[in-house]
Formats: sequence, structure tokens, C-alpha cells
Amino acid sequence: MALQGLYHRFVYFLQILRRLREYLDSMAGKIEDMEESPSRKQWDLLIANCCHLVSRILDSHPLCLDLDYCEDFLNETPHRLALVKANFHPLLHIDFPSKASREQLNYNVTSCLDSLDEQVESIKVRAIYSAPVLQLIQETVNRFQLRNNHLVARMKEYRKGSVYPNYQKAFVDFTKSLPPHTHFEDYKLV
Repeated sequence: MALQGLYHRFVYFLQILRRLREYLDSMAGKIEDMEESPSRKQWDLLIANCCHLVSRILDSHPLCLDLDYCEDFLNETPHRLALVKANFHPLLHIDFPSKASREQLNYNVTSCLDSLDEQVESIKVRAIYSAPVLQLIQETVNRFQLRNNHLVARMKEYRKGSVYPNYQKAFVDFTKSLPPHTHFEDYKLV
């Protein structure tokens, strides 16, 4: 049950993060519509920094939660969110043609950032309760990766030696050991 609660908090965190990215993209579009000026280039850079940091958090999320990811998340994410806030703060002072539009975007982004901070704290609490299950998942994943790395190494040896029947048997053994819906591009034999 604790793992399910942790998973739901991560899903909610990622939804807020995607919404933040949409707001930042919207703000970038409004900045592009403004006249060319030296400060506009700085704003573009600040928005790009924010978007990059948000993308890094989104891209690092694994398909399967484990203890290592949760620990990395809890160590790195608050720092990255602080950097997003630091890059976003000067953008609060941009004068868009529409004051209402500026205030709405600023409100949306700051509320997302505040919600993300709350979610990180909630994830931290849930991760403490879920630590034993996350540890078990981590051990299982490590064993699976070790076994598959061994099979891939064997297949490479067979391929180098041109031992076709053994290579084919190793490949069949390897594919049987994979979970459903595994992409073979992840396992390069070259």
C-alpha cells in the first residue's frame, strides 16, 4: 500500500511538472512576440534554463521505482527546483503587453513551483515508509540486469567465434529471460 501511495505522489509530481513546462513554453512564446531588446535575450536564456531543468527532472524518471532512484530524486530534485525558482524570479518582472496575462502566468508558475515543493516533501515521507519494498525492487532489478549482462556477454562471445548454433541458443535463452514488451534496441551486440 505504501508503494502505491508513493507511485501516486510521483505521478502527481510529474503532472505538475508537465504543467509547469507548458506554462514556461507559453511564457517563452509571449517573450518571442515582444520587441527585440537586450533584456529579451536574457529572458530567453532564463526560460531556456528553466525548461532544461524541468526536462532533466522529467527525463530522469524511470519506468520502475527503486530505492536508488528515490534517493537520487530526494537529493537532486530540491536543488533543481531551487535553480528553476532562481532562474524564474527575474521573469516575474517582465512587462508583457497584457498585465492580466503576465499576472496569470506568474501565478500559474509560482503555484506549480510551490506545489512541487509540497510534493517532494510528501514523496520523502512516503519513500521512508516504502524503503523496504523499494530495496527489494532494487535487488531484483540488479539481479535481472546482472543475469542479462552475463547473457549479452556470452552472446557476444558466440558471435565473435562464429559458433552459430550456440549463438542462436544463447539468443533464445536471452529473449526468454526478458520481461514482456522489452525493446531489443537496449541490448546492442556490436
